[in-house]
Amino acid sequence: MNESATRAKLVQIISEHHYSLPGKKLGISELSDRVGITRQAFNRYYGDLKDYAWGRKPLSDLLTGSAPNATELLTQSHTKLVELNEQVETQQAQFVKEKEKLRNGLITSLMNEDILRFSANEIRQSMQQQLLHNEQLLRQVNELKLAAIQSDQGKAEEVPAAPRLIANKIALETNLLNAFSAIHKNDDIDTYELQKEKAIDEVLGKINGLARTTATTVVVFVERYISSFQKFVDSFYLPNGGQTIIVRLPIASSLELKSWMAKVIKPTPIKVYFPMCDAPAIVKAQRAFQFRGIPDFELEMADKFSTLNMSPLMDELCIFRVNQGD
Repeated sequence: MNESATRAKLVQIISEHHYSLPGKKLGISELSDRVGITRQAFNRYYGDLKDYAWGRKPLSDLLTGSAPNATELLTQSHTKLVELNEQVETQQAQFVKEKEKLRNGLITSLMNEDILRFSANEIRQSMQQQLLHNEQLLRQVNELKLAAIQSDQGKAEEVPAAPRLIANKIALETNLLNAFSAIHKNDDIDTYELQKEKAIDEVLGKINGLARTTATTVVVFVERYISSFQKFVDSFYLPNGGQTIIVRLPIASSLELKSWMAKVIKPTPIKVYFPMCDAPAIVKAQRAFQFRGIPDFELEMADKFSTLNMSPLMDELCIFRVNQGD
């Protein structure tokens, strides 16, 4: 291809490009490749076409050899397309501004929502701390009650007295604060399980310490985090009276429960109360209102322990239905 033919091809490609994509720059490398020459050759022999390729000069200057009407028509089309392209770019810029404005508004809304959520979390945490404090106070009351009973037992052994019916009800809670702390802070399952086992063993030790000297009935409330232990304690009574220890036991399987009951001093009677609820909505509501601070891992374990059968280690098994508010 001679120089004249190459120039004509270059002019054609430049014209077609700007006619179909007005205002868009045509790269010199792409233009050279389409004609079949090097970039260096283009710059050396056809460098005057660079401004046309980049859209800096009007195409009408390249079409002087065409018919006047065709040249004028192409120029008008090119001008119109450039105007349309500018309008599109203006609209795109406006769209970007509107999008940014909407985005900023959304961010502001999310920030406000985060502030409200943060305030709600602070209130919730404060309530949880107050509930934990109340639980600790109740636990201390029960500890003092237990110590007073043991003191009375010691005095009774020193000074013989006529037999009398002792009607006492003692509530013992398994303290899982350290276990839950291991989950919340470090997601440490091993430490959680060790702390939980330690807390359960401590409760067992208190029960056996009292059962050695006094006829005692142990009532096991299996904690499944669907009903209030305190309400259960308040409403519970034994028809024949006697000393009763009601223990809140967060056991996650029938095998663990059997192992725990086997360690209770014989012949201490053991009555097991197992809460049930087949309505997921009630379970969700109970946990949202009463058990917000319980780790998900602990709740999942409680859910897996869904049924319980009578065992020779039990003197009584009561499976009771939980209603909302219990």
